[in-house]
Amino acid sequence: MLLADDNADMREYLQRLLSDQFQVITAIDGEDAFEKVLLHQPDLLLSDIMMPKLDGIGLLKKIRDHQQSRHMPVIFLSARAGEEAKIEGLATGADDYLIKPFSAKEVLAKVDANIRIYHSRRETEQQLHSFLMQAPAAIAVVRGNDHLYTLANSEFRQLAGKTEDELIGHSILQVWPEIEGQRILEILNKVYISGQPYTANELATTVKNNDSEETRWYDYMIYPIVSLEGNVDSIMIYAHHVTDKVIARSKVEESERELRQLADSMPQIVWTAQPDGYIDYFNNRWYEYTGLSRDSRDEPRLILHPIDQQRTAEVWRHAVQTGEPFEMEYRLKSASAYGFRWYLAKAVPFRNREGQIIKWFGSSTDIDDQKRSAELLEQTVRKRTRELQRSNEDLLHFAHVASHDLKEPVRKIKTFEKKVTRRILILCSRKRTDLYPKSAEGSGQDVVRYRRHIALFGSQCLRPVVFSYPAKRGDHQHSNRPGTDHPAERGRHPGRRITCYRRGAHTYPPAIL
Repeated sequence: MLLADDNADMREYLQRLLSDQFQVITAIDGEDAFEKVLLHQPDLLLSDIMMPKLDGIGLLKKIRDHQQSRHMPVIFLSARAGEEAKIEGLATGADDYLIKPFSAKEVLAKVDANIRIYHSRRETEQQLHSFLMQAPAAIAVVRGNDHLYTLANSEFRQLAGKTEDELIGHSILQVWPEIEGQRILEILNKVYISGQPYTANELATTVKNNDSEETRWYDYMIYPIVSLEGNVDSIMIYAHHVTDKVIARSKVEESERELRQLADSMPQIVWTAQPDGYIDYFNNRWYEYTGLSRDSRDEPRLILHPIDQQRTAEVWRHAVQTGEPFEMEYRLKSASAYGFRWYLAKAVPFRNREGQIIKWFGSSTDIDDQKRSAELLEQTVRKRTRELQRSNEDLLHFAHVASHDLKEPVRKIKTFEKKVTRRILILCSRKRTDLYPKSAEGSGQDVVRYRRHIALFGSQCLRPVVFSYPAKRGDHQHSNRPGTDHPAERGRHPGRRITCYRRGAHTYPPAIL
């Protein structure tokens, strides 16, 4: 402890009294005491108020203004008795007050108590200081209305690009004179005066970097530190460098503006939705088509055709819940005289690295003309199909009739064949071999040949030939009748004439015809 008193007897008495428990350093006046405070940094100052050069009040003020000694406890000694004198001494910032004469026990008790309190407070301050210095955030503490740096942890020094010696004991304007008139200095002054904390997000601060000025963005959390007297003594500053985030977001916003301009220039309706399916953006085409204003709170489903509303909502809800792409054809109401027109809507989800949907991007394309063309084509196809079916039915009917007409001659030929065959068999049974072939097999061959001639050349191909029997029996050598050499026919029909038919070398008797 440090004992300051200009009275040698009092100084010697107190030194002898306190030396058994404390290491005592003595000073003869206020100036001497302040020098020894800075040199030895004692745990307590026991000082007389009335001293030459620098009295106790002046000494206390210098101690409180110095960073190294400002928290050191001070006990005043005074010969002034009374409650008012004691209050006045405490009001100057002293921790305790002793009125002369005093007892030895009182002195020892007050000195010991204040040193214990001081040690406890310093231990707490040291723990807090250690916590702030090791915190993974940029933290600094400034004191007074000129904002002198009293603490700056490694994160803050790294963020500021300054060493501890460049910060501690210097005001904020001494370190960064360029912030004069900037928003951050105004906020610090406001917190120091009002005692209210303040939070600033992405606050731009322009500082010098080498020979050029650089604008940086910080998130600030500024808290007042209140003394035991209830006054704002210091300010704790938490700063987070967010320049990279601000620049990145600025680039993203610029990209969004470009995309919006691109979307507004497209003839399709372009829209985006939040992960829960709420549509939060439409391009200009939507407002041109629907006639709605950008401030309108009408839901997009009210523009849908009533028939399409429920099904569209179900398909969209399913896509949002499952994350599957959305595709739907529906009709939208136009603000013009066109009424409802068909649109094809498609939407795909945009996911982050974890696979979570963070945005939906969609478009709606007018397909009304294609839809109507397809319906017209479908109607035409149905009409042509019906016509072809009728044509096929007509062809089937014609084929049936033609088949019947073509089969009729064949049927007649078959009938004629049966009659001829039956006639040949009858004649052959009578053994009239002079006019017919020698056997039924030969007769059948003549019939077939005859039918072939008739089929190929018609009945006009047969040439009639007249044969005569001889007038007298035995005169067969003058006959031109074929087959008269047969013994059974000789002299059977004297003088008779028979007409046959010939095609080439083949002669057909009249019975065939």
